[in-house]
Amino acid sequence: DKYNFKCTFFMTHDFMKKNPEQVLEIISRGHEIGNHSTTHPDLNEKTDQEVVSEIWKTHCFFKHLTGLNMSLFRYPYGSYSPRTLKIVKLLGYYPIQWTVDSVDWKNISTGSIMRKLEREDAYKAGNIILFHNGATYTPECLDDILQIIVDNGLKVVRVSDLLYPHDFYLQGGDQRSNQTAIKE
Repeated sequence: DKYNFKCTFFMTHDFMKKNPEQVLEIISRGHEIGNHSTTHPDLNEKTDQEVVSEIWKTHCFFKHLTGLNMSLFRYPYGSYSPRTLKIVKLLGYYPIQWTVDSVDWKNISTGSIMRKLEREDAYKAGNIILFHNGATYTPECLDDILQIIVDNGLKVVRVSDLLYPHDFYLQGGDQRSNQTAIKE
């Protein structure tokens, strides 16, 4: 709120079911919520039907709770394969991966998070930095991280604000607008 930034929270069904008021509060503040499965398994170890179930149960719960649809999916552990990518896309989702893992989930220290982000050159336009809602030290360093973002002339946006939904091509893993390619 201090910086008026909006971001994307990827949530599991189990988290949303235990914290429906947080889900509604996040949406009311203009953030978006993406699907992160039902139980956070490695989907590569699941059958096609189990993958569909992991995604769809979360989708349906969110729709029932909020009246909204989700269109973004982040794989638990970042673990995906051509098979699971195909399933996610068939369900109408954009699969999302992060650019830099803050490693906040290791719960080491605020310094370890800050050093990791600096080492990974995290503060660049278009980067997606991975944080976790249950991480111990993220709240302590978040203000410093957001100030660095501001100092670098950047802002935090929702993942959907970074996507070209149509008429794009991939270059080095990044989306590029076909309209830009025509102009170049």
